[in-house]
Amino acid sequence: FDFVVMKRSGEDPPQSDSKKAKEAQAEPIHVGPDDDLKAVVEAAADSSVVSITGNHQGPLDVTKNLVLECTKGASLTCTDERSTICVAGRLTVRGLKVLHEKNESLPLVSQMPTIVVMTGGRLLMEQCEIGSFGNGLEVQGGDTTLTNCVLSQISGRAVLWKTGSRGLLEGCQVFETGGLVADGASTDVNLKTSKIFNNAFDGVVVTDGARACVTSCEIFENKQVGVRVDGIGTEATIDSCDVHDNHEDGLLVQGESKCAVVASNVFHNEGTGVHVQEQSELAATDSQVHDGQQAGVSITSGSRGVITNCDVFRNAESGLRVETSTVSMTDSKVHEQEGTGVLILDSSRTKLQDCQIFSNESSEVRVEISQVQLADTRVEGAGTESELMIMHGSQAVIQNCTIKDAPVQLTDNARALVDGCNMEGKGEVVFTDGCTGSVRACTFADTAEPGTPLVVNEGRGAVNVQMCATGQGNTVTAETRKAED
Repeated sequence: FDFVVMKRSGEDPPQSDSKKAKEAQAEPIHVGPDDDLKAVVEAAADSSVVSITGNHQGPLDVTKNLVLECTKGASLTCTDERSTICVAGRLTVRGLKVLHEKNESLPLVSQMPTIVVMTGGRLLMEQCEIGSFGNGLEVQGGDTTLTNCVLSQISGRAVLWKTGSRGLLEGCQVFETGGLVADGASTDVNLKTSKIFNNAFDGVVVTDGARACVTSCEIFENKQVGVRVDGIGTEATIDSCDVHDNHEDGLLVQGESKCAVVASNVFHNEGTGVHVQEQSELAATDSQVHDGQQAGVSITSGSRGVITNCDVFRNAESGLRVETSTVSMTDSKVHEQEGTGVLILDSSRTKLQDCQIFSNESSEVRVEISQVQLADTRVEGAGTESELMIMHGSQAVIQNCTIKDAPVQLTDNARALVDGCNMEGKGEVVFTDGCTGSVRACTFADTAEPGTPLVVNEGRGAVNVQMCATGQGNTVTAETRKAED
């Protein structure tokens, strides 16, 4: 893919020693519970430090460089038809609880955000709390950094970054909100070491051309999708995250977007673990997808996927489902699904290289109207239905694989080349219903009863067997027989 794991472009540089010293030396302006905070802010000189105690009323308009230092329990509240804080300058806030209470004159959908950061504005918040009947923080082209903050009891979005905004959320908790949304081209957001849980909609949304990097976060128990990536030009990286127990899909990538999943754990979601659709792209590396209530990884409707060194297991449906899409899976395991291990449907193209597919309750691999290549892969069956099924005109190339207790079954005009494979246990190859192909340079198990055919042609199509033998050196040839009624 033409995208890589993303990092935020342009982190704020550390403050210079002179800048830190200037802030430390500034004589703070003390504002107590009975003082007029709005008047103090309006009158304060640029780069002032305001020390706040007690509860105060907004709104505040900040058009200069300002620091608000707050004691424990200090709060700022507004019920006006304006935001509690509007930032057009550069504002640093430490230790403040900022609320916007319900305005009874406005419908719920029109409630004002608690904090607005305008284009050119910059907001730094540390150890603060944000609550709202509207959006908690709305960034309209500005720049925001939130560190160790709590965003909760917010009826709208916890944070909405609009077109051209930049944001960093680190060490925060986001719960009982409408989730986090990065929306629009040139929007660049980093989420780090945060917990995003029990939100009313999706936990995180990246949409309409935005970019986001989500690192070392836990995203869980959200009422809809854990992370949704949607729209042309939208890119997201999920790195070292736990995404679990969400009420729909763990990760949903759609609308021609791109997503990289690195060293992450996606599990116990009620929908699909990782769901890629609508011509979108997935690159998944060093990750686990397991114990979901639907498929583990589903890649459909013209999408592409590259899956490397991943472990997909114990999902209620298929481990990997590919439909009308192109997928490459390398150095990965697919095992212990309640359904099929790998299910490939409807004109898909899939390559499985150096993989292990085993102990799935239904077929280990099932291919319908598609093309598949298995190379240097181990396929091992576990149940009575275990098989490697190639059907409905599909084409398969199976090279240098070990196939144990999972007979290769071809049906309905399918074609296959089985080359250089080690067939163990129930390792026969059966061609039916006009299927054709070649079996060459394969070694079959010695466990079959004498005279038991190991390559069977029931459909009377052209089947070629070359240089095949059992482990004891007995030559294997194709037996042609009438298919059972």
